[in-house]
Amino acid sequence: MRIAALILALWPAGARAAEPGCLGTRQSDVVVYGGTAAGAAAAVTAAREGRRTVLVAPERHVGGHAVEGLGSSDINNHWFRNETAIGGIAREFYTRVGKKYGQPGAVYQFEAHVAEAVYAEMLRQPGLEVAAGTRLLEPLEKAVMWKAGEKRLRAIRTAGGECFAGEQFIDASVEGDLLAAAGVTTTVGREGNAVYGESRNGIRGENRYRNFPMRLDPYRIPGDPTSGLLPTIQDEALGTPGEGDRRIQGFCFRLCLTRNPARQRPIARPAGYRAETYELYRRYARAGGELFSPAANLPNGKTDLGSWHDLSANLYGMNHDWPQAGTERRSAIYKDHREFVQGLLWFMANDEALPARTREAWRGWGLCADEFTDNGNWPHQIYV
Repeated sequence: MRIAALILALWPAGARAAEPGCLGTRQSDVVVYGGTAAGAAAAVTAAREGRRTVLVAPERHVGGHAVEGLGSSDINNHWFRNETAIGGIAREFYTRVGKKYGQPGAVYQFEAHVAEAVYAEMLRQPGLEVAAGTRLLEPLEKAVMWKAGEKRLRAIRTAGGECFAGEQFIDASVEGDLLAAAGVTTTVGREGNAVYGESRNGIRGENRYRNFPMRLDPYRIPGDPTSGLLPTIQDEALGTPGEGDRRIQGFCFRLCLTRNPARQRPIARPAGYRAETYELYRRYARAGGELFSPAANLPNGKTDLGSWHDLSANLYGMNHDWPQAGTERRSAIYKDHREFVQGLLWFMANDEALPARTREAWRGWGLCADEFTDNGNWPHQIYV
């Protein structure tokens, strides 16, 4: 999803006592909500411009997906070179990353803990506070306070009871939760062609892009619809091409793996593991499909394992209510995805039904012991 960075309201600055219903109120010129890369950039920029700024981050680790495993950026990472388009705060970030690796200029492939250290340095600005692990009060409509008689924000309430007042509010969260709290209209899913008179929106019909190269039987007992569908296959019609729907793209994790035994945590068979969860992968391989495998693409032999393959670590269809869900539901979706992918890692290296070359390609890889050390070496955030 595209990160929202929208100024929502302006009001006169000044000292403020605690707002009603607040344990305390912090007064700033600029309140940025969201610990993403956009949130960090907005907060740093505002502080450097002399504005008293607070970055209110629901995340405990600030920096967005760069600090959650997405270290293989799309800059100079394909057949073209595009670094000339990078400037400002982004250029500063990549240059600081380069310095961490002893390089004289910008470095665009990096480890998660390095990215987090760089963001922490950049956020140490005079007049800038960071309130990490601080999320909006739910339900969201209770998280906003308006200037008397106007549809203008004066403060936001958080789940912990603290409030943040400011002149300007910036929503830099991935999901746009402050936008939703403020009543800003949004669209979730795919818009239909008819909405704006377009031709390539909405549901797509069959096409050759990222489809399986073969047809697979979707039923638990091949040829028997009464046996039910295989796990991960959605029991709903595709819909009419061109019409809108609520579906969003699949989620995964940007996994950091390593082959270095001295720096890894071995991948163990998860509790509750059921090999039949991955039967679709077996059938895909049996029909001649080539399953994905890790490759070191970051410094120190680590991976940024994405999921752009025909069949990968995306858990399709299990995330459609994420954008408008609350914290409890999002946590459950995160847990479901984590359990699915942890089982998949074990399956790929150990399931005897897979080709030997596939199992061999996965054997020896483990989680990076020096990444995400407070979360079992697993990313704290799902890749939205």
